[in-house]
Amino acid sequence: MLHTIASYHAATIREMKFRGYKGSPLLWTPTPITTPMLFALRSCHKLESLVLSMWLSTWFEDAARDEEVIAYWLNSRKASSTALVLTTSRKTDDNENAWARSLRTIYAPDAVAKRVTAFIGPFLSDRAKARKDGVHVRASFCLGDWGGIFDVDVRIGKAEHGTGDVCLGFEGPREELEKERRQAKLDSRGWF
Repeated sequence: MLHTIASYHAATIREMKFRGYKGSPLLWTPTPITTPMLFALRSCHKLESLVLSMWLSTWFEDAARDEEVIAYWLNSRKASSTALVLTTSRKTDDNENAWARSLRTIYAPDAVAKRVTAFIGPFLSDRAKARKDGVHVRASFCLGDWGGIFDVDVRIGKAEHGTGDVCLGFEGPREELEKERRQAKLDSRGWF
C-alpha cells in the first residue's frame, strides 16, 4: 500500500498516519517485512510528519513488565520524583539489577527516542530530514492491561555533515488521554 501511495503522491505528501498494531513494526527487533514495508518513505521528500503505531516488547524473565515500564515513564516526568529505578515487591537479586538496568538503557524516555531515531531515520527521505526542523515522527505504543496508548514525539534530522540521522528533540512518552494533551488536540484540530 505504501509503495502505491508513494508512486502517485510522494512529491506532495506532507503527513502520513499508520495506526493499528496488527503487523506494525517492532521497535527493538524488526521483522523481515519492516524494510520492504517502510522503504517507500524515502521517496516522500516533503514529508513533515509521520505517525506510526509500533510494538514495544516489555518481556523480561518470562513475564510482560508493561505496568513497571509505565510507572517508570510516569515517575520520570515528575520533577519531585527522586527514584532512579522502579522498586518492586520481587526479591532483589542479579535479575532485578538486570531489570533496573533495562529500564535505564532500553525503556528510559531518551533511550526510546534514540531508538526511534535510529530505527525510522533510515527510512525517511534525506531531503525531508535536512530541513531545519527535520521530520516529526510520533511513535505510538500500546502498553498495559487496559491498552494504554503512549506516544513518543521525535524530530529526526540529518547530522551536521550529513553522515547520519540525529534526534533533534523529543517529547514523551505521553499518555494519549492526558487532560492537557487532549485539550491541545481539540483546540488545534481543523477537521472532524
